[in-house]
Amino acid sequence: MLKHRMLRGSNGVDPVQFGGGVVNAFTADANTTFTQTLSGDTLGGLQEGDIVVVWAVQTDSGSSTNPLSFNTSGYTVVNNGHANDTIDTFGLVGYKVMGATPDTDVVINKSGTLDDYAIGVQYFRGVNTVGSSSVSGGINGVDGSSANATPSKDGSAISFGILGGWNHLSVSTYTMSGFTVQSDAADSGNAAVAVGTSYYEWTYGEGTINGTWLYGGGDNTGNSRLYGYIILEP
Repeated sequence: MLKHRMLRGSNGVDPVQFGGGVVNAFTADANTTFTQTLSGDTLGGLQEGDIVVVWAVQTDSGSSTNPLSFNTSGYTVVNNGHANDTIDTFGLVGYKVMGATPDTDVVINKSGTLDDYAIGVQYFRGVNTVGSSSVSGGINGVDGSSANATPSKDGSAISFGILGGWNHLSVSTYTMSGFTVQSDAADSGNAAVAVGTSYYEWTYGEGTINGTWLYGGGDNTGNSRLYGYIILEP
């Protein structure tokens, strides 16, 4: 389903290009921030006007307050949600347009008393407008978390992400059939974590794109997750 394009779209506008990204998962620690280097770019390095999309998560087995926020300035928050089950998922989803001197990292505020945490970052070039987005929560179950995105502008790109809190007996990484996925997971022995990101470069007339996440760790009724998409328009 993926296609990497560089040709001008039917609307005469250069399409949005996906520039790579990175995911990392970490076990619990006492730090109140964590730093992710903006590595993994495939378009020759971040440039002015590029957009960095962040999908971040921290898990817990008791708190009800989301500890996550952007320490690095300039990010627009798309979602700061909470999926509540035996293992809670706290999410932070947002994006930033890079300035004349692009950032080299992103710093996230977190709790030093909760459990494992993870982050996925993606880079896009040629974005003129950040379009619609949706982030949903789910509990129990594992597979079938579907994000259905319908862009309206030829040459748009879709950022897909999923953030999960898992029982430590079933921690694994995510896949999405037909899509290239970056995913990582960590397990400190209590509230484990998993993160997955993917993308789709959309051409006018394709209609709705369904991204359905799959998880290899087996079902557990105490799990929770947040998942969704952001549409990036040329």
